[in-house]
Amino acid sequence: MLGSSDHSCRHDAEPKAALEALVHHDGPLLLDLDETAYLRNSTEDFLDTASPGLPALLLLRLLDAIRPWRWTGGEATRDLWRVRLVVTLIPWISALQFARIASFTALVPVGLAASLALGAHVIARWVPYYIYRTSGKDWPETPCFLMRLLFYSLLWIILAITTQNFAALLTTTALLLLLWNLFRARKELRQMLAGIHRIDREEPSST
Repeated sequence: MLGSSDHSCRHDAEPKAALEALVHHDGPLLLDLDETAYLRNSTEDFLDTASPGLPALLLLRLLDAIRPWRWTGGEATRDLWRVRLVVTLIPWISALQFARIASFTALVPVGLAASLALGAHVIARWVPYYIYRTSGKDWPETPCFLMRLLFYSLLWIILAITTQNFAALLTTTALLLLLWNLFRARKELRQMLAGIHRIDREEPSST
């Protein structure tokens, strides 16, 4: 998160007061869906796209050490400094972000398999957000790609069992999506498999 849990800005308001202001407002509205509909911090997601990653990380660490936002409004302007620095020194990040977003929609047409993949993607993104909101702690480190693969497979199996229409599900698109999810989850899947061991061969803990 951008600041401590007790950090607030002049735009914070109670839900009731905010809804009343919306009812009486006559004009354009700007909705911030960060960590709500998007289910994660969009700024951090954008900065993660920077390539090469190591120079971008070093730049952000240097910026955190200098803390220039102290002279431009405090923590509320921290993200503005971070984004502008990365965009200025790594200008191709915008093209990388666009390619990252568009690649998923360009891969497949919107059909049954694509709907399952989108549903799995939303659930995989929603789980860490739910944990974060209910635990009240920092954003949890979860194997997002592995969860997306598992949810996609689970949704596919459930739909296949309930509809009994395997022909409609066994398509080239469904296979491509499965292979794509397997490829993205390969590292997390490898880590999970490396941690598997037989329970009966565990050494008893000393008392």
